[in-house]
Amino acid sequence: MFVDTIIYLPIFDYSVIKFKTGHWMELRKKIGKKIRCAREERKMTQEQFSEKAGVDVSYLSYVENGKRNVSIDVLERISNLLDLNLEDSILPSEEVQTEHSQYLFEITNLLKTMDKETLKALHKVLRDLKG
Repeated sequence: MFVDTIIYLPIFDYSVIKFKTGHWMELRKKIGKKIRCAREERKMTQEQFSEKAGVDVSYLSYVENGKRNVSIDVLERISNLLDLNLEDSILPSEEVQTEHSQYLFEITNLLKTMDKETLKALHKVLRDLKG
């Protein structure tokens, strides 16, 4: 069973972003990879960059490997140092978000009218489609 988690990210244009449980690890890995690639493009070692960013080198390693959460403050500092736009990594484009929102709204309204057995069958079909 998935649980919605709502987080507030004031540095972005969007006020509320929902993530499903389990997506956090994927998000951490995506952010970490982007940080590592940008650092390496600038020919900086983890030791050099961690000193500039004001974080411990082991913490930076964990962040780059998607094994640790990073605070908004540290993320903002790292983004500024590397001239990164992490918003693109975290948020879908407005066009995609709007299109998805329309479908999700319609699907949600349809689901509300279905009985438990139909919902179970539909759940199985959706899981099979996802692979």
